[in-house]
Amino acid sequence: MKKVVSIIVCKNIAEIPTEPEAAEILYTEENRGFAEIVQNGLKQAKGKYVLLCDGGFEFADAEGMLSVAGASNADIIVFDGATALKTALFKGLAPSGDRATAEILAVLAAKSIEKSNIKPFVLANERKADKYLYSEQTEKELAYALREFKKCKSKLPKDVYTYAVDIICLRLTYYYAAAMLAIKSKAIPLSVLTEFDALLKENVVLYLAMDKRFTPASLGKLRKKGFAISFLTAKKFEKFLMK
Repeated sequence: MKKVVSIIVCKNIAEIPTEPEAAEILYTEENRGFAEIVQNGLKQAKGKYVLLCDGGFEFADAEGMLSVAGASNADIIVFDGATALKTALFKGLAPSGDRATAEILAVLAAKSIEKSNIKPFVLANERKADKYLYSEQTEKELAYALREFKKCKSKLPKDVYTYAVDIICLRLTYYYAAAMLAIKSKAIPLSVLTEFDALLKENVVLYLAMDKRFTPASLGKLRKKGFAISFLTAKKFEKFLMK
């Protein structure tokens, strides 16, 4: 039977739920990094759509997900808690940062979008403490996504454009919080974030949107302070990153 959805689990896991007939679950039990897991998964994917999953999960409504995906021809299907992307959107894409940045790059190649309130699956209870730690590789991929957005934003359909802004701003929020924590702990120099912020400023829409969407604190005030954060703000960021 032809596969409708390929679910690529972006980290090594030992157990998976029973695979529905019209879906395939691609995963590894070996200790491999995000890039290798996802790139290998994309090479093997036979589904019409790809869903990237951060870890172990259980199906909540596999039948509903497959019914919607099977009937749809949209490039993107936004489910409750998961996004299905046409497998063709990943053509030529070699994700190396994390799930969120990989999805952003695929979305920027999309022409249509559909939304569904169906919740395909729920993630297993896992520690998320390292989920959004600062990563140089993710930063590079996110910076690349910003440049791609600037080049293609005028060509994106309105609904795809709106969705792209939403997911980019969400990922940027995690990035800025993690980067400021890394600066405070002296893991990276301040110049890393100031240079990235200058790149973001080239995308005026995103730069201004982040002033409103950076929920953990006032990003405008933090910029004026040279991104210096207090002990209490650091604790707030840590709590935010573990949600």
